[in-house]
Amino acid sequence: MSRFLRTRDDIDYTGIDIVPSLVDHHRKEYGHFGWKFIQRDVVQNGLNDTYDIIVCRMMLQHLYLSDVMRVLVAFSNSGSGYLLTTTFSDHTLNRDLPSTESYRFRQLNLEVEPFSLSTPLCLNRDGPDEPGNNHFVALWRLPLERIRQCADRKPFPLKGTNRRFHSCAPWA
Repeated sequence: MSRFLRTRDDIDYTGIDIVPSLVDHHRKEYGHFGWKFIQRDVVQNGLNDTYDIIVCRMMLQHLYLSDVMRVLVAFSNSGSGYLLTTTFSDHTLNRDLPSTESYRFRQLNLEVEPFSLSTPLCLNRDGPDEPGNNHFVALWRLPLERIRQCADRKPFPLKGTNRRFHSCAPWA
C-alpha cells in the first residue's frame, strides 16, 4: 500500500489498527507523508469517519463470526462508498473460531452463510495462483446487500481459473 500511496498526492489516507505498537510504527515510518494512523477497535467502536473506500485486507479472518458481522454492519452504516476486502470464494462453509486458541485464523467466504453478501463488483486474486494461496480481494458497494435466501447453492467455475467458487448470488 505504501508503494502505491507514495506515487499519489491526491489521496487522503487513514490507517486504522487495534495494535498500538503497529500504529506507532506506521506513524514514525510514514507520518511525514501526511498519512493518518489511528488506534481503534472497529469491532467495539465502528468507524469514526466516512471514507471513499475502506480497504480491509486479511482482517476479518481473525475475528469471531459475530464480530465479523458487527464490522460489516459498521462499514455499511459508515456512509462510506465501497469496501475492498479479503474473501475466500472457493471456500464452502464459514465456521466460527475456537475460543481456546491464541492464534485465530480461518478462511471466510463472504458470499455464503452467515454473511451471504451479493455478488461483488469485481474479484481479484490476492497473490500468485499457487496451491495454498486461495484468497481474493473483492469490491462491494456500501451499504452491503445480503441475499436473503441461499437455497440451492452450487459451485461454479470462474473463467480463467480451475477453481470452483461458491456464492448465494448467481454470477452471470
